[in-house]
Amino acid sequence: SYYHALQQADRVLITLERRRRTMNTIVKDVISTYYRALTAQKYLGRVNSLLAEANRALTMSRNLEKEQAAPLAEVLDNQKQLVTTIAQLKRIQSDLKQSQVQLAALCNLPLDQKFTLTSKQMPLPAMKHPVDAMELLGLLRRPELREERYQERIDIAAVKQEIIKMFPGIKILASFNWDTNPYLVNQHWAEAGVQVSASLLKMAGTGPTGKKAAEARQQMSQMRRLA
Repeated sequence: SYYHALQQADRVLITLERRRRTMNTIVKDVISTYYRALTAQKYLGRVNSLLAEANRALTMSRNLEKEQAAPLAEVLDNQKQLVTTIAQLKRIQSDLKQSQVQLAALCNLPLDQKFTLTSKQMPLPAMKHPVDAMELLGLLRRPELREERYQERIDIAAVKQEIIKMFPGIKILASFNWDTNPYLVNQHWAEAGVQVSASLLKMAGTGPTGKKAAEARQQMSQMRRLA
């Protein structure tokens, strides 16, 4: 029960690390999406105008093909380049529009609500600690590594559990008794004893097997953390 309680405490810590990792991911997603949406706000109009100009150029090229006003090979090569350019512009246009929708979703804004982003330059914060020390601190507090460390402690406790299960159980008995029967020589008496029980199956078979399996899980968690 003691080792089981330790395992449950480590599982709670694992849940907290997963929550912290999720919060970090949300913050990074918001920052990344903000700058992509700011880029869309600046350049979406330019991309739209370029796309319209490329479509007009494609229409003119097809008219030249119909009128046979230029060499066919040159016209078709020009159309191929224009089609490739239009496809790239449409992909860029879709990405820019999608970034605005994603930012609205991350900020819990209605998807059809119009908003304007500011591009004010923010001053960089002063670094109070050396870069090497901050990198080491970031590595030590990385949620994935801390989660694997807690999982390793859970596996270590499981090994100890399997070892304890192979030990014989000891129970101490003690009682004070009283009887109203007047024909008894002694109406009050006390008794005490020790009861020892052991499972031969656990000691000889399942115990060592369970211990080896728990040790294998511990080694696997170590390798996963190192990886």
